[in-house]
Amino acid sequence: MAPTMRRADASGCVIIASTGPVNASIDVVAAADRGIVVSHTGYRSDPTIDLTWALILASARNIVAESNSMRSGAGKEPLVRSCAERLSAF
Repeated sequence: MAPTMRRADASGCVIIASTGPVNASIDVVAAADRGIVVSHTGYRSDPTIDLTWALILASARNIVAESNSMRSGAGKEPLVRSCAERLSAF
């Protein structure tokens, strides 16, 4: 018996949950033999892709510095002027 399964037996483990649909490091048969349920949380790549693009856009548009400037009260005039200039084009 692997040391990990001995610890699981000793601790009274009843479930092993893993992220993603497959985890090769879990001995599913050994767990089942001991009455331990092996489950997974599932995996979707959408949030990772969305966050990646959000970080890319935040970096390209200097969002953090602009946000900090707005929160401190500075930088409102250039933003208002920029918006007014853009809107006057329409």
